[in-house]
Amino acid sequence: MLQFENKTSMPVYLSIAYYDSSEGMFMTEGWWCIHSNETITPYARQLDNRYYYFYAHSSGNNFEWAGDTELNVFHQPFKLKEPSHCVTSHSTKKFKKLDVGNSKSYLVRLTHHSSSPLSEEDQIFIKMFRDAKQLK
Repeated sequence: MLQFENKTSMPVYLSIAYYDSSEGMFMTEGWWCIHSNETITPYARQLDNRYYYFYAHSSGNNFEWAGDTELNVFHQPFKLKEPSHCVTSHSTKKFKKLDVGNSKSYLVRLTHHSSSPLSEEDQIFIKMFRDAKQLK
């Protein structure tokens, strides 16, 4: 299983990506809200890949956890097959690559020290994300 622990003082929104062998393709899913000092399990199955990916951003202080792998996301809850294929209605985010080795479970701790400031473009995306949540 893949778990994420929020060790910041603010809610964090998370998206994950992984290869789904049963589907024979990559998938991205999001968004999970992880409250301060909360641990969630967005991927509850035993880990069967060496690499998993994630992107996360804070709700208030404009921080993100990003990497080098660009994948599509949507500003509302989503599950996308083949997220590297660009669709104009989706945004792209740079996901961090996790090397879990042979582990069958893995925990990622999200801290202020492991984040970076959001770009202006990403701040616009976060605003769209917040606005969509308020419409519900």
